[in-house]
Amino acid sequence: MDVQRIRPNPEKSERVGYLGYGSEDEYPGLELIETGGPGHVKETPKWHGHVALYVSDLYALSES
Repeated sequence: MDVQRIRPNPEKSERVGYLGYGSEDEYPGLELIETGGPGHVKETPKWHGHVALYVSDLYALSES
Protein backbone atom coordinates (compact mmCIF):
# COMPACT_ATOMS: atom_id res chain seq x y z
CA MET A 1 0.00 0.00 0.00
CA ASP A 2 1.06 3.55 -0.67
CA VAL A 3 0.21 6.81 1.09
CA GLN A 4 -2.48 8.37 -1.08
CA ARG A 5 -2.81 11.58 0.92
CA ILE A 6 -2.08 13.11 4.34
CA ARG A 7 -4.46 15.74 5.67
CA PRO A 8 -3.35 17.73 8.73
CA ASN A 9 -6.07 18.89 11.11
CA PRO A 10 -4.33 21.25 13.56
CA GLU A 11 -7.61 22.39 15.16
CA LYS A 12 -8.02 18.87 16.60
CA SER A 13 -4.26 18.10 16.98
CA GLU A 14 -4.50 15.22 14.55
CA ARG A 15 -3.36 14.05 11.12
CA VAL A 16 -5.40 11.87 8.81
CA GLY A 17 -3.63 9.64 6.31
CA TYR A 18 -5.10 7.56 3.51
CA LEU A 19 -3.41 4.34 2.36
CA GLY A 20 -4.30 2.30 -0.68
CA TYR A 21 -3.32 1.03 -4.08
CA GLY A 22 -3.40 3.54 -6.92
CA SER A 23 -5.22 6.87 -6.94
CA GLU A 24 -7.76 7.59 -4.21
CA ASP A 25 -10.08 8.86 -6.97
CA GLU A 26 -10.15 5.40 -8.55
CA TYR A 27 -9.60 2.91 -5.70
CA PRO A 28 -10.67 2.53 -2.05
CA GLY A 29 -8.35 3.75 0.67
CA LEU A 30 -7.85 2.98 4.36
CA GLU A 31 -8.16 6.02 6.65
CA LEU A 32 -5.69 6.24 9.55
CA ILE A 33 -6.08 8.95 12.20
CA GLU A 34 -3.17 10.06 14.37
CA THR A 35 -4.43 11.96 17.42
CA GLY A 36 -2.51 14.22 19.78
CA GLY A 37 -0.12 15.33 17.04
CA PRO A 38 3.03 13.61 15.81
CA GLY A 39 4.84 11.77 18.59
CA HIS A 40 2.02 12.18 21.14
CA VAL A 41 0.25 8.90 21.64
CA LYS A 42 -2.98 9.25 23.59
CA GLU A 43 -4.23 6.32 25.61
CA THR A 44 -7.50 5.16 24.09
CA PRO A 45 -10.18 3.26 25.97
CA LYS A 46 -10.26 -0.50 25.48
CA TRP A 47 -12.27 -1.49 22.38
CA HIS A 48 -12.35 2.10 21.09
CA GLY A 49 -11.71 2.96 17.47
CA HIS A 50 -12.95 2.35 13.97
CA VAL A 51 -11.86 1.39 10.48
CA ALA A 52 -13.01 3.53 7.56
CA LEU A 53 -12.64 2.95 3.84
CA TYR A 54 -12.58 6.01 1.60
CA VAL A 55 -14.18 5.52 -1.80
CA SER A 56 -14.73 8.19 -4.42
CA ASP A 57 -18.05 6.70 -5.61
CA LEU A 58 -19.84 4.35 -3.21
CA TYR A 59 -22.64 3.58 -5.69
CA ALA A 60 -20.20 2.52 -8.43
CA LEU A 61 -18.24 0.38 -5.97
CA SER A 62 -21.37 -1.37 -4.70
CA GLU A 63 -22.45 -2.19 -8.27
CA SER A 64 -19.20 -4.09 -8.88
